Amino acid sequence: MDTDIVLYTDSSCGETVPQPQLGVWLEGRLYELEREEEEEEEEEEEGETKLVPVEGSKGVDGSNVRLMGVLDHSLFELSARQINGGQGLGNPHGEHCEDVFIVGREALKEEIGRLMMARS
Repeated sequence: MDTDIVLYTDSSCGETVPQPQLGVWLEGRLYELEREEEEEEEEEEEGETKLVPVEGSKGVDGSNVRLMGVLDHSLFELSARQINGGQGLGNPHGEHCEDVFIVGREALKEEIGRLMMARS
Protein backbone atom coordinates (compact mmCIF):
# COMPACT_ATOMS: atom_id res chain seq x y z
CA MET A 1 0.00 0.00 0.00
CA ASP A 2 1.50 3.36 -1.02
CA THR A 3 -0.51 5.34 1.51
CA ASP A 4 -0.31 5.48 5.28
CA ILE A 5 -3.26 5.63 7.64
CA VAL A 6 -2.25 7.72 10.63
CA LEU A 7 -3.55 8.73 14.02
CA TYR A 8 -3.01 12.44 14.68
CA THR A 9 -4.23 15.44 16.64
CA ASP A 10 -4.95 18.86 15.14
CA SER A 11 -4.44 21.81 17.50
CA SER A 12 -6.34 24.17 15.17
CA CYS A 13 -9.66 22.42 15.98
CA GLY A 14 -10.34 24.79 18.91
CA GLU A 15 -10.47 22.08 21.59
CA THR A 16 -8.37 22.47 24.75
CA VAL A 17 -7.20 18.88 24.36
CA PRO A 18 -7.50 17.86 20.68
CA GLN A 19 -9.05 14.43 20.14
CA PRO A 20 -7.13 11.86 18.07
CA GLN A 21 -8.33 11.60 14.48
CA LEU A 22 -7.68 9.18 11.65
CA GLY A 23 -6.14 10.51 8.47
CA VAL A 24 -4.53 9.28 5.30
CA TRP A 25 -1.44 10.50 3.44
CA LEU A 26 -2.40 10.87 -0.22
CA GLU A 27 -0.20 12.58 -2.78
CA GLY A 28 1.95 14.21 -0.09
CA ARG A 29 -0.94 15.66 1.96
CA LEU A 30 -2.79 14.57 5.06
CA TYR A 31 -6.58 14.18 4.72
CA GLU A 32 -9.00 13.51 7.54
CA LEU A 33 -10.92 10.24 7.24
CA GLU A 34 -14.58 9.78 8.04
CA ARG A 35 -16.96 6.83 8.13
CA GLU A 36 -18.75 6.23 4.85
CA GLU A 37 -22.38 7.09 5.61
CA GLU A 38 -24.05 4.90 2.98
CA GLU A 39 -22.77 1.70 4.53
CA GLU A 40 -23.81 2.11 8.18
CA GLU A 41 -26.44 -0.68 8.28
CA GLU A 42 -24.29 -3.11 6.28
CA GLU A 43 -21.29 -2.41 8.55
CA GLU A 44 -23.27 -3.31 11.65
CA GLU A 45 -23.79 -6.81 10.30
CA GLU A 46 -20.26 -7.32 8.94
CA GLY A 47 -18.30 -5.73 11.81
CA GLU A 48 -16.41 -3.55 9.34
CA THR A 49 -15.93 0.16 8.99
CA LYS A 50 -15.38 1.87 5.65
CA LEU A 51 -13.34 5.05 5.90
CA VAL A 52 -13.11 7.68 3.15
CA PRO A 53 -11.36 11.05 2.91
CA VAL A 54 -13.62 13.93 3.98
CA GLU A 55 -15.39 15.10 0.82
CA GLY A 56 -14.17 18.40 -0.58
CA SER A 57 -11.24 18.63 1.84
CA LYS A 58 -8.06 20.28 0.62
CA GLY A 59 -6.06 18.54 3.33
CA VAL A 60 -5.06 19.29 6.91
CA ASP A 61 -2.69 22.17 7.70
CA GLY A 62 0.47 20.31 8.74
CA SER A 63 1.71 23.10 11.03
CA ASN A 64 -1.03 22.24 13.55
CA VAL A 65 -0.72 18.44 13.40
CA ARG A 66 0.95 16.14 15.90
CA LEU A 67 1.44 12.64 14.49
CA MET A 68 0.68 9.93 17.05
CA GLY A 69 1.54 6.93 14.86
CA VAL A 70 1.04 4.99 11.66
CA LEU A 71 -1.52 2.19 11.73
CA ASP A 72 -0.46 -1.30 10.71
CA HIS A 73 -1.11 -1.78 6.99
CA SER A 74 -2.21 -5.38 7.49
CA LEU A 75 -5.39 -4.13 9.20
CA PHE A 76 -6.70 -2.39 6.09
CA GLU A 77 -8.06 -3.45 2.76
CA LEU A 78 -7.92 -0.79 0.08
CA SER A 79 -10.94 -0.54 -2.19
CA ALA A 80 -12.52 2.19 -4.32
CA ARG A 81 -15.93 3.71 -4.84
CA GLN A 82 -17.41 5.87 -7.56
CA ILE A 83 -18.10 9.46 -6.61
CA ASN A 84 -20.76 11.84 -7.86
CA GLY A 85 -22.76 8.96 -9.27
CA GLY A 86 -19.99 7.94 -11.67
CA GLN A 87 -20.81 6.48 -15.04
CA GLY A 88 -21.10 2.91 -13.90
CA LEU A 89 -19.82 0.36 -16.40
CA GLY A 90 -19.58 3.09 -19.04
CA ASN A 91 -16.54 4.56 -17.28
CA PRO A 92 -13.67 2.10 -17.84
CA HIS A 93 -10.97 4.55 -16.75
CA GLY A 94 -12.00 5.03 -13.12
CA GLU A 95 -11.30 8.76 -13.06
CA HIS A 96 -14.38 9.36 -10.93
CA CYS A 97 -13.48 7.13 -8.01
CA GLU A 98 -11.83 7.54 -4.63
CA ASP A 99 -10.07 5.29 -2.16
CA VAL A 100 -12.03 3.48 0.54
CA PHE A 101 -10.21 1.90 3.46
CA ILE A 102 -11.99 -1.12 4.97
CA VAL A 103 -11.06 -2.21 8.49
CA GLY A 104 -12.62 -4.40 11.16
CA ARG A 105 -14.05 -2.25 13.96
CA GLU A 106 -12.50 -4.26 16.78
CA ALA A 107 -9.07 -4.35 15.10
CA LEU A 108 -9.25 -0.59 14.59
CA LYS A 109 -10.12 0.04 18.25
CA GLU A 110 -7.23 -2.18 19.37
CA GLU A 111 -4.73 -0.48 17.04
CA ILE A 112 -5.78 3.02 18.12
CA GLY A 113 -5.47 1.93 21.75
CA ARG A 114 -2.00 0.53 21.09
CA LEU A 115 -0.82 3.77 19.45
CA MET A 116 -2.25 5.93 22.23
CA MET A 117 -0.58 3.79 24.90
CA ALA A 118 2.75 4.00 23.05
CA ARG A 119 2.53 7.81 23.10
CA SER A 120 1.84 8.08 26.85
